Amino acid sequence: MLTYCLAAVSIAIQVAGYSDIPRDHWAAGSVERLTNMGLFPPGKGKPFQGEKPVTRYEFAVVMDKFVTDIRRSFLRQPIKKKINTQKIRGRKEDGSQTAMIRLAEEGFLPYYSPIFHGPKDAITPDMLSIALSQIAKRIAWCFQSEKSK
Repeated sequence: MLTYCLAAVSIAIQVAGYSDIPRDHWAAGSVERLTNMGLFPPGKGKPFQGEKPVTRYEFAVVMDKFVTDIRRSFLRQPIKKKINTQKIRGRKEDGSQTAMIRLAEEGFLPYYSPIFHGPKDAITPDMLSIALSQIAKRIAWCFQSEKSK
């Protein structure tokens, strides 16, 4: 009986279905909002592993979902660029290759971005800040009207 009570309590304190995020964790609200927005998959009782480094592939998938979600609010839609898709190292099985190609073709990440050409799969803080600033510039362009140029 005690086991069932403890299991019920642990399920009740999970955030977004992740087994390792208590409700009083400093990032709980953000994880829950991002999961509800569809940027993170639902936890389904699995651990979130918040201390684990994010890979370039995971970053590309989340950024692609983010851009896709806000696209309907853009004043200008990106014009597709021609890129050499053979040099994009993403993986087909997790959707990261498609995400990387879309981010490059639409100019959200330039072809020289460290997300596409990193020495390792994990993203360093420097790589993250560079990629986010590149994406932010392109998103800002999408929200500008032709008249405000």
